[in-house]
Amino acid sequence: MSQRIRVMRWRKRLKPLRLSTALLGLAIALTSPAPSKAESLNAVDSGIEGFYILNFNSYGELDAPFERDQIIQDLSEASDIERVLIISYGWANDGEGSYGIYRELVYDLLANRPNDNRQPPPKTIVIGVGWDSSQTGFRKLASNLIPFPVLAGWLAYLPDNLLFPISFWSKAAMADRIGYHGLRETLNKIFGSAYSDGRNHPEIVLIGHSFGTRILSGLMQNELALAKVRSAPFASAEYVSAAILIQPALVLPNIHRKAEYPILVTQSRHDHANSFLFATANLAVNAYSFTSFEAIARQRVFDVVAEQVDKRTTQAVQLVLPGFRDKVGTEQQQRDDDSGVRSGFSIPAPPLAGRPLELLRMGFSELASVPFSLLYSAVTTPVNYTVTQWRGLRRGPHHHLMNTLAQLPGLEVFVDLAGDAVGRRPAWGSRNKGFLDLGLLNESAGRLLVEPFAEPRNFPVVSVEEVQTGVAQTRLGCTLSDCKGPIFVDSSTIIDTGIFGLSLENRAIDYTLGWLDPIGSHANYRTPEVVELMMRVTRPMTQLPQN
Repeated sequence: MSQRIRVMRWRKRLKPLRLSTALLGLAIALTSPAPSKAESLNAVDSGIEGFYILNFNSYGELDAPFERDQIIQDLSEASDIERVLIISYGWANDGEGSYGIYRELVYDLLANRPNDNRQPPPKTIVIGVGWDSSQTGFRKLASNLIPFPVLAGWLAYLPDNLLFPISFWSKAAMADRIGYHGLRETLNKIFGSAYSDGRNHPEIVLIGHSFGTRILSGLMQNELALAKVRSAPFASAEYVSAAILIQPALVLPNIHRKAEYPILVTQSRHDHANSFLFATANLAVNAYSFTSFEAIARQRVFDVVAEQVDKRTTQAVQLVLPGFRDKVGTEQQQRDDDSGVRSGFSIPAPPLAGRPLELLRMGFSELASVPFSLLYSAVTTPVNYTVTQWRGLRRGPHHHLMNTLAQLPGLEVFVDLAGDAVGRRPAWGSRNKGFLDLGLLNESAGRLLVEPFAEPRNFPVVSVEEVQTGVAQTRLGCTLSDCKGPIFVDSSTIIDTGIFGLSLENRAIDYTLGWLDPIGSHANYRTPEVVELMMRVTRPMTQLPQN
């Protein structure tokens, strides 16, 4: 069980924290960059009133209900909170380092916030989603066997990182379980308890990166691929004012299409992790379908059977012992009262391993989902690829061929030179991958792969330069903070730095070191330009609807 994180008051002096991550080859795949600032957050007039971490396990369940209860208590006592930031990080992080990751990201948002002396910053709390999204099996094993934690970490570093790419499917499924199950139930409990009368409910801003966007996507909608989500909908969805998906590691159908608030999706042609690693992993087992079949098997078969068994058992007991159920309920309520549940702090439920029937249902549903997922991938991948290629060729065979050549080392140089000669804009290879495009259900929305699948009027694509100059506002017919639904922003010129610390916008770098960089600019979002883009989506508090 995770360690409880205290509420942090930013007005008090905080001791600066440092977080460093080693970036070597695939070992640093899809990680967040190491913090570069060591200043204290109290140096910024932040308006931040509290900072919390909610940690979830591999089943998508909340690890420490006490954290949830602490938020409920603090929100109930502070009726002037105006904004809640819910942040979710991506692959290759773990709960142990989540505080430092979220703290530094929040610092960036505050330090690069436009100055407005006429209006104080909104009173805000930050809720970070903590989950073990890295491969740490060998580290945990070594820590249990070796009494020296640093030495254990050194010994486990290489095997853990060699196996890290194989954790793609398990971490994708874990993120879906948290978003569609644990997080929505936890937030429903928090906001439902703190604002039971419906008054003074703060606005909610969602920020996610990489696999963390899968969690937020699950929170925002009630459909999980082919299945309806049976858990209760996110009750505070009407208070969500913006969602920011930074280089999302998910396919286009995962994105909520009918949102009544803007969903900013950054994309970059330099994001090699989304362009290559994500799409390649989806060839074997499609991550879009994997969790949905698990949910279908559990919800439509095993949960239904379990409900029928529970119902018949209850009827049988009541027939033999009338009043038994009422008696048990009264005794349970008394135990809850004695344990302090009604005072605001709940006793955590036993781990899933302590609930054998639930564990059995989940195990069978997981086993049942495997053949269906493999069959789904085997059938849909060629069909999806064929449809994608047909659409690409219909748009122009010569463009389709040039887009393909632009993906190949060496040949892309000649394609770029030819594009310059004919004044080709956008450049070949920047919006799609030609014959290497694997299709809608395989390619990440974090790369420029929208136009072949949807009409621009439904899924607009604008460049970051158009946003900065105001042209995007004219094209969209609204400012970013007032638009509704997904808005894809080509951020290639500001999300452009690879793991070698050099800009891939520089062709000399892109044509050489770029081909040795498996991650590209996937984690290059901690920059003033990206933060400024994110801030454009959040509305000033004066524009918020009054409760």
